[in-house]
Amino acid sequence: MKKYAWISLVFVITTMMGCEKPAAIPSALRASIEQMRYSPADAEIYTLYRLNFKAQSIRFSWLNGTTLCYQTTVNPASFGVLDSLQISWGDLNTTLPTKLRCVLEVTTQGGDIIRDTSEPLNLGFLDNTPFANTPNLLAFWPLADDFEDYTLNQNHLQSVGSLFHSFLPNTNLKGTYFSNNAYLTKPHKNQLNPRALSISAYLYLDDLIDPANLHNLVSKRDYTGWGSSFELKVSKRSTDGYKVSVSWTINGTNNEFESSLNLPFKKAAHIVYVHDENTVQLWVNGKKTDEIASPGLLSNENNLPLCIGTRPGVRHSLNGYLRDIGIWGRALNGQEIENIATLYP
Repeated sequence: MKKYAWISLVFVITTMMGCEKPAAIPSALRASIEQMRYSPADAEIYTLYRLNFKAQSIRFSWLNGTTLCYQTTVNPASFGVLDSLQISWGDLNTTLPTKLRCVLEVTTQGGDIIRDTSEPLNLGFLDNTPFANTPNLLAFWPLADDFEDYTLNQNHLQSVGSLFHSFLPNTNLKGTYFSNNAYLTKPHKNQLNPRALSISAYLYLDDLIDPANLHNLVSKRDYTGWGSSFELKVSKRSTDGYKVSVSWTINGTNNEFESSLNLPFKKAAHIVYVHDENTVQLWVNGKKTDEIASPGLLSNENNLPLCIGTRPGVRHSLNGYLRDIGIWGRALNGQEIENIATLYP
């Protein structure tokens, strides 16, 4: 019996040594920054955060890039609820413009440290530009060095596929180059479903090579149907250039509207789509090229993601350069559009 018992023990030990080490179980402890926002009315930074455990200590650090601007600790909060920390802009040792991030460091009762870093809050970058002086700007993406929203709304984009930043040909302006069905997206947000809107974009195309002769620039339109949506795109109707094209659905009726102007390839252009209850307008390089009577305000009741460089579901994807995508929840007037157009060569 002893012999068999010894053999059994050796077998068990050998088997255990040959097994892979079990994967580590992720910690159930969570600490997260839910939102950081700036209130111009009182010049305060509000940081909303949440813990799901009882902490030993909590520390907040605000950074501009990698430079520490301000640091403070707070008493451990009640866990499982949303808490808020308010600090004055004057407490931050920084100047505008600033790309502000907050780092939350929580020490557990066992002495471990759990960290979370906020999305960036970009302040002051639009000051002294026409974008800063146009009310109801819902999102502004320069697309020059990152995919962040430079308004206080923090509608940051997520990249899908290989996108890279490069200078637009024959300009001194950087943008994002789109190809091979790569695109940018923002999950559905009611704020990005305006009923009256304006969309501004600066683009450069070498050609238009989609089988349907369409490239999507900004879209919240269904992949297979129209839906309650809007879409800004370009279309190729002749070999020597392209047109600006928009489409939407209002009260179940689908509509498309294209520019009469044919824009040349291999030359950058600034385009604007304006839609309110009175008119639908298309502008190119600061001049209104087309206008029709509006069929009414947009319905925009869908819950689709907003996509830059494709349609939700990935269709008619862009091959070309884009920068300075702006979306407003109202109609820009002619002077505002002309002011923005002066930014470009």
